[in-house]
Amino acid sequence: MTPLVLYQPPGERGLSYSPYCNKVRWALQLKGIAFDTVTTSAFKKHSRTGKLPVLAMGNECVHDSTEIIHRLEALYPDPALVPRDPRLGAQAALVEEWADESLCALMTYERAADTAARRRMVAGVLAFKRLPSFLAPLVAARLRRTGMNRYGHLVALGPEVVRTQLLRHLDVVNAMAEGRSWLVGDSPTVADVAVAACLHIAHIGRVQPVLSLITSRCHAATWLDRFLERVGQTQTGCNPVAA
Repeated sequence: MTPLVLYQPPGERGLSYSPYCNKVRWALQLKGIAFDTVTTSAFKKHSRTGKLPVLAMGNECVHDSTEIIHRLEALYPDPALVPRDPRLGAQAALVEEWADESLCALMTYERAADTAARRRMVAGVLAFKRLPSFLAPLVAARLRRTGMNRYGHLVALGPEVVRTQLLRHLDVVNAMAEGRSWLVGDSPTVADVAVAACLHIAHIGRVQPVLSLITSRCHAATWLDRFLERVGQTQTGCNPVAA
């Protein structure tokens, strides 16, 4: 088989600060597909869209996490991450889209607003690029501009509104996870991969206030632990008294 290469931005412990890249990584792992990773900050060098992830399969390069997973489904159908039952497949697709386009934005905003998490990202970028620490303000400003360009509408709404929306979204995940092992069907699907990648933003960024919100919702926290264990990541735990 043609070797696969996942191109991703920097992060920690092999993962990326990009949830979309981790989404692809975990899809590959769930399917048992061998792949290599190239961590890079030269997005335009490896992506015609200027965005990562990109999955290279020989001469073919697939962009966008959703498109990558669908390509993997075509080439490596088992185990399926897109349910073959049409109704379950539709449910998984809706949850994936909701996570990618709504939940992810709220989680990313919270990470950007958290001083400690922001400093961790800056330090990680400096270390990856081997840049001196006095350039930290410039790196921080670049990250902030990138976030403003993508999630400026949330900045306009303000932190209280964003937090209220995030609480509603976490309650949705908690309700979906109650009484079941996986969000859609009887095995992990794109719904689980996408939602887990979003919630993991709080974990990799050490966004403690948001981690507390997740662990206080025990159905969601238990489901997330189950998923993270499946892909070999550290668990978060359930803490029903968390604020």
